[in-house]
Amino acid sequence: MIVNEEMKSLVCTNHDQRRLKLFITPIQRLSQDFYHLGALYSSRHDVVKSLDCYCDSFLLRNLNLQEIDPEFVEFFKIQFTIYLLGRKVLKVALCEGDMVFDLIHDEWNLLVKEIENSPFTFNKESLREWYKTIEIDFPWYLEDMDVLL
Repeated sequence: MIVNEEMKSLVCTNHDQRRLKLFITPIQRLSQDFYHLGALYSSRHDVVKSLDCYCDSFLLRNLNLQEIDPEFVEFFKIQFTIYLLGRKVLKVALCEGDMVFDLIHDEWNLLVKEIENSPFTFNKESLREWYKTIEIDFPWYLEDMDVLL
């Protein structure tokens, strides 16, 4: 085995990777727990709890916790919820959720630049309602589109 210092995990050099349990950080473990809870709540048709767990899971998976912007967290939760509710089934694969996180984060960065360059001042209290009106071109699958039409 080789220790990858950058990832802080063990990487197996033989073909028996299935038996190796990677060391994960408490934050990664918490993210996994939220992800599994999201799937569990989804299977029980508890939409609100499922949405909350999925949002928290992907925030923990992708955010640098030292640089948390509460405005981004609010924006992400609104937009990720819109994405999940637009799907046929309230479940999301890890890689898909990561990709949607990146898409929302990129949109957030554009939004911040627009706000900074705007000649108008924005009331922080009304931003939440404005975040709900922003439309991101999410990559819904064709079978999910049937529900929306």
